[in-house]
Amino acid sequence: ALNTISIVMKFFKAFTANNRLRVVTDTFRDALVDFVHFGIIFTTIFLPFITVGHVLFGNDLEEFSSMFASVNTGLQVVLGHFEWYADLATSSNFYSRMPSGMPVFVV
Repeated sequence: ALNTISIVMKFFKAFTANNRLRVVTDTFRDALVDFVHFGIIFTTIFLPFITVGHVLFGNDLEEFSSMFASVNTGLQVVLGHFEWYADLATSSNFYSRMPSGMPVFVV
């Protein structure tokens, strides 16, 4: 991953040689503070949802069995990947209960 990041940074460094491409570099540099603030706010809102998902469903669903798995599932949901839920809803009776007693339709 660090190799890829260094290659991308070299491309942005090369962009400064061309006036039209320098606009891209300047825009990212000017928007860096906004990107950092977005990351802080997103993390502040996202991590409690992940923690609640792990606490409520960690014993019942493999997708929430650890905090790492919960973060992975949360990021997949943010990106629109809901197949884990579709598999859960079709594999069991939608109105049945998980081993912890939590109804499936709550998930």
